[in-house]
Amino acid sequence: MPAMRDRILTALAQLVWRAPILILLTAVFLAGASIYYAATSLQLNANLDDLIAADRPYMQKYRQFLDEFGDLEYIYAVVENTGDVQRTEAAVEALTAKLRAITELPGVYCAIEPREQLRIASRAMAEQELEDLAIASGAFHALMSDHPTPRVIGDANEYLTQLIRTGANLPEDQQRRLGAAAVLLLKTIAAADENSASRREVRFLIGADRRSEYFESDTGRFYFITIIPVKDYSTLSVIEEPLRKIRAAIAETRAEFPGINIGLTGKPVLQADEMATSNSDMTKASIMAFVLCALLFIMMIGGILRPVLAMVAFGIGSAWTYGAATLLVGQLNLLSIVFMLVLVGVGLDYGVHVISRYREFRRTQSVREAIRGTMLTAVRSNLTGAMTSSIVFFMALLTTFQGLRELGLIAGVGLLLCWASMALVLPALLVLVDRKRGDAVTGIAPAATQAKPDASSNMGVLRWIVLRPTAVLVAAAVVSFGLIAAPGSLSFEQNLLNLQAQGLESIEWERRILEDSASATWFGAVSADTQQRALEVTERAKTKPSIGAVRSVFDVIGPQTVKRDELRIKLHEPIGAQTRPANAPQTQPAADWSIDDLRKAVTSLEAIVLGALRRAPAEARELARLGMELKTLIAQLEQNPSIRFAIDQTVHGIGQSLRLLLEGDQLDLRSALPDALRQQSISPSGRYLIMLHPKDDVWEYEPMSRFIREMREVDPNVTGAPITHFESLDEMLRSFVIMSILALLAIICIVGLDFRRISDVALAILPLLLGLAWTVELMGLLGVSFNLANFFSVPILIGLGVDSSVHILHRYHEGGPTRFSLGATRRAVILSSLTTIIGFGSLIIAHHRGLRSLGIVMAVGSTACMLASVIVLPALLAWLESRKSGRKDR
Repeated sequence: MPAMRDRILTALAQLVWRAPILILLTAVFLAGASIYYAATSLQLNANLDDLIAADRPYMQKYRQFLDEFGDLEYIYAVVENTGDVQRTEAAVEALTAKLRAITELPGVYCAIEPREQLRIASRAMAEQELEDLAIASGAFHALMSDHPTPRVIGDANEYLTQLIRTGANLPEDQQRRLGAAAVLLLKTIAAADENSASRREVRFLIGADRRSEYFESDTGRFYFITIIPVKDYSTLSVIEEPLRKIRAAIAETRAEFPGINIGLTGKPVLQADEMATSNSDMTKASIMAFVLCALLFIMMIGGILRPVLAMVAFGIGSAWTYGAATLLVGQLNLLSIVFMLVLVGVGLDYGVHVISRYREFRRTQSVREAIRGTMLTAVRSNLTGAMTSSIVFFMALLTTFQGLRELGLIAGVGLLLCWASMALVLPALLVLVDRKRGDAVTGIAPAATQAKPDASSNMGVLRWIVLRPTAVLVAAAVVSFGLIAAPGSLSFEQNLLNLQAQGLESIEWERRILEDSASATWFGAVSADTQQRALEVTERAKTKPSIGAVRSVFDVIGPQTVKRDELRIKLHEPIGAQTRPANAPQTQPAADWSIDDLRKAVTSLEAIVLGALRRAPAEARELARLGMELKTLIAQLEQNPSIRFAIDQTVHGIGQSLRLLLEGDQLDLRSALPDALRQQSISPSGRYLIMLHPKDDVWEYEPMSRFIREMREVDPNVTGAPITHFESLDEMLRSFVIMSILALLAIICIVGLDFRRISDVALAILPLLLGLAWTVELMGLLGVSFNLANFFSVPILIGLGVDSSVHILHRYHEGGPTRFSLGATRRAVILSSLTTIIGFGSLIIAHHRGLRSLGIVMAVGSTACMLASVIVLPALLAWLESRKSGRKDR
């Protein structure tokens, strides 16, 4: 196999030498086609749900929930109650009005409005109240007429007259209906006096006395405005434009109400702010990394032209990768979008090794010979490195996390394409440039220098390493044990809020809400197909210590019972069926009313009171009180006739409220519900939603774990954002672990196929394991914990850490006086490691704490692996060779 590989590489060298222009034209054409294909077909999918494989059971439940109830991940505008309730509520209303003017916000809710309260009143009021209203439904026709006051007074007098004249002959139920209707009619008149008891009794029907029920936290400290935005998953932040307009509206409201604290939070805002922060951090870090890597490349390689050629070849490989991503996946998700960071951190290294070895060969050989030598050394080692690095990412295909699978496929293919570009395009560019310059060698080192053994040359630190390998190995062991004994411990941070940038407004408001009420923005979802089932779930959930508020449609309505259904039917019975006997004369309603009409009603009431004192003293007292209120109102009318207007307004308002109540009662339950509660209460198919809120801060792992366990005890089919959040984080962590283990095994196999000796495999893997151990130990010493952002560094370091060892071992096996000094390979290994350190380490400037920790871990890990490769491995090779030759001093 090695012979076949060498023949293939030799053939590639011949192709590069003979047809460099053809290679470049083909490469550029494919790059252009790839860019066009990607620009027209590659989609961005920023939907976090799509990071999870659709076949995962917990995700299937969640998608069924979304299909049934829709997206319930709200944005929350939060207004802090300063103590001045009226001013706070005015700020809430002002902000709500501004938000409703934004077309990208189809749903904005701050309260249950009075009209909405009336629409569900027959379902919400206590059964006794509903029974009292149903008995008095004979009054409804008059109250809802076009000119209600004359009709109200006229019907009241008619009903009272019937009771006085023929009441004894009427069935008891008929008497009750006539009396209740008359009393309700007269109470609507007496309610014009704002201080009357009648007004308090019919207050729920007086629109002016009904207030909006604002959405408040349990403590009343915060008012919430729930916002449903239009989401565009083809943009990074998903809600970029709506969010900009929301924040502009909040700024305007703050200016109108100085001293009122207003904030914005909710999962969509947290995700948008995280993407904005991380995107900004990545852009700044990439620019800084590019500049520093370019300067380092120029300084260590010498000159500008060849580093530029390497960047051109890298650009072509990157373009091919975009085309491959479009062809193989068709989209970039929020994980796979970082594949360019991987290519920059790894793909450029192949160019470093190619140019370093090519320069070394050109000192003594022609262009053609140098290309062939580079192919058989640097390109060969790069192939092993590319395979080990790409196999790390391909191992993601064996995990269950969809987002990681897509990243693994794109990044793995991208690394192989970058290797191909550095193996063909870069040598072709070098051939064209050096042919133009001339085929003469660039220079030959002095013979004396060539003849000296490597150990006696001026190698500085490396010379000392080779001469004293035992001391180096002992020092490495001491360092390792010293780091183990050093103070500090390694932990895993699973609270995603702690990975966000400090000072973000959305994070601060989320924490303030958590301090006030942990249940505000998280909820588990249980759906039930019957009312009985929903009530059972609610009662079970209330017994669980980790479950806080339990919300459902039954927070605003009463349970549906046979009695309630019968009473609701009675609300709509024709007036004649309840009050007038079949032979009762039909009177025409009066066009106006007078004080005398009221006096007549009072007189009738007094007569009924006298008759009821012995039979029903409590009712008699109630009627007497109503009579006194009417007398007071008559006296006020005599003094101030303009009170007639107040009476007309009150009666008209009550009639309008009754109309809304009866119209809402005839609607199906879902249609009758307030707009803010409809979607989150009952699905279009009629299923009930029970929302289980946590009692504790479930951003922390342990409270979240308890919360989910107890929700599943309530209902095994529970779903919602807490479930997908918890399960996906665990699945991602497991995927990283599986990916790392499988990658390590695959790398051992690839290195074994390359070197075909167990000893070389061990030598290649040892620096990697040592570097990883140092990395973990240094993280504990530095107080850097693993998290879901930087844990991704483990498989990357496994793929990258072995590359340097492979190059060094290949150079060692070439033999000769440079087998320990390593010639240009040493410089290339150091340079490629430094570019990786800079490429990822530039993230240390990030404000996003997760990205910053990734930069720290990658910088520390890359440095550790480099030191293990360029110091420990040469010392180990020298020690093994000295033992083999039986000589301690070389």
